[in-house]
Amino acid sequence: MVCGDHSAAWSRDPETYRRDAAEDKGRFRLYGDFASSIEPCAFWDESAEPVTEVDNGVGGLVVQNEWDPQTPLPSEQALHEDLRGSRMVTVRGGEGHGVYPNGTACADGAVNAYLMRRELPAEDVTCDAPTGEKGGARERRHTAPTPERAPDRF
Repeated sequence: MVCGDHSAAWSRDPETYRRDAAEDKGRFRLYGDFASSIEPCAFWDESAEPVTEVDNGVGGLVVQNEWDPQTPLPSEQALHEDLRGSRMVTVRGGEGHGVYPNGTACADGAVNAYLMRRELPAEDVTCDAPTGEKGGARERRHTAPTPERAPDRF
């Protein structure tokens, strides 16, 4: 989902992106500034095409990792809001673009029930990422080799 695909307001102030990138670089050294940097959407005019009206008769299941580098959480939340009758499963602390299977009964169970029996959860669900993965990539970013600590060989 990019630019005109949803109703998110893209700041046109480059200083906003500079500030966010500097803050995120300190928090998430490997990709933090990359994910926060200015995007082309900041300079595009409003979409030339009207927003697609979705007249869904079947509730959908939206499944999202909190730290998805391709699809930011606010984009999926907007999709969920637009899909009438949908439910959302958010994996708190989950990283990466692939969510299913994630190794927890919480998220995998909701997806399995939807795929096998077309059953949606009664309400939106927030699951914790699997223990071994929760925050793992973010923690490794802070311990990645730096020029002064770089190994002799990789």
